[in-house]
Amino acid sequence: MHGNSGLSDVADKNAVLSANLRLFLERRKDAIVIDDDVKIEDFVREYMQSHPSNDVLCFYDCTAILNQYKTWFAVFGDVQPFYAMKCNPAEGMMDLMTSLPGMCVDCASVTEIKACLARGISPSSIIFANPVKSVEGISFMREKGVWCCTLDSVEEVTKMHSVLGDDAAKCRVVLRLYVDDHHSLIPLGSKFGCRLDEVDAILAELKKYNMPAVGVAFHVGSGNEDENAYDKAIANAKTVFDKAKQFGYSMNLLDMGGGWAGTLGGNAHRNEGLESEARIIRAALETKGMSAIPDLKLIAEPGRYFNEQVITLGATVTHVTERNGLVVYRVNEGVTGMFKDTVLADLNVLPVALEGAGKEQPSRIIGPGFTEKDIITKEKDVLLPRMKAGDNIMFRNMGAYTMSISSEGARASQKPVYFIRKSSLN
Repeated sequence: MHGNSGLSDVADKNAVLSANLRLFLERRKDAIVIDDDVKIEDFVREYMQSHPSNDVLCFYDCTAILNQYKTWFAVFGDVQPFYAMKCNPAEGMMDLMTSLPGMCVDCASVTEIKACLARGISPSSIIFANPVKSVEGISFMREKGVWCCTLDSVEEVTKMHSVLGDDAAKCRVVLRLYVDDHHSLIPLGSKFGCRLDEVDAILAELKKYNMPAVGVAFHVGSGNEDENAYDKAIANAKTVFDKAKQFGYSMNLLDMGGGWAGTLGGNAHRNEGLESEARIIRAALETKGMSAIPDLKLIAEPGRYFNEQVITLGATVTHVTERNGLVVYRVNEGVTGMFKDTVLADLNVLPVALEGAGKEQPSRIIGPGFTEKDIITKEKDVLLPRMKAGDNIMFRNMGAYTMSISSEGARASQKPVYFIRKSSLN
């Protein structure tokens, strides 16, 4: 694949990333180093027992994050990652992600851009990937020199020019293209993206205001189940590239969005889902003629990929009762917090009891809220040993769009615990 990104140019990747972790340890004095053979449930159990708290604990496996980073380059080569900050903007996560060589950032708001700039990220390493920006956001782009952005309508072009005036010519505009993503678990096409029959009007408006169009962006949706989605999206992107030539534009940027499979690559740096998608993408780039475009740069916006399976949630049982043949456990986190997707996306989560004794019983876990929807486990056949108030439960794979969509009140009680496997420091 074409393009250029930081890690692919680094000879000794392990040494560089180990140095990054050591710097992270210096900044995060509360980070914990553990042995490689310690199981996550044992670590979480011991930590929660020795640090009793009313807080909800978010355990970050920093070694797994770096393995995901290495896996990305092992699979994709030079596809430049722009970390989707909206997936998890936690301070420690941002400190680690923005320290990685070659990492750029996909920002969706002024707040996110400010956080990146405060960490020393160059404005040229940020894409303002919100197709509909506020007037404040557009003004802030100009103030800070963040010129690469997406849009998907004539109206956005007009609005941007009305705010920026002649400075609109400094923009590097990426057209967000509609993708039929109804096969995805979390589709986005109903809200974002212009259709092919709208492209000419957008390009004409950009030309009218002397605003450069540099490329195309698309997103096939999270949890995409259509193996042909990338093939179709790349074919449509090539159509837009060809249309752009008629308006005097030579596009060379293809943004393949997010939603990438978050399965952990581990020390082998393998991810079958990602590898399958990469094969489809490589084939489509060739067959659709994209590979022949001079200086083509490929980027993507992984967020879920870096977060989904690297964060484990630790919650505490606050009350136990029996109802309708089920043991009902109330815990200190619910659907206004990190379990919001159990309502929004019908997400099923599986608890792991860290304490308890006796025969496993059909159980249900509910949150602390005052709504009947604050039910965390949907399945009636969740089997758990008998626990009592004060015992702890953990939930795996709780990193993607959990903290970021929590209510402000819920976020206040979510505390990070960063841990690093010892061998990754060598």
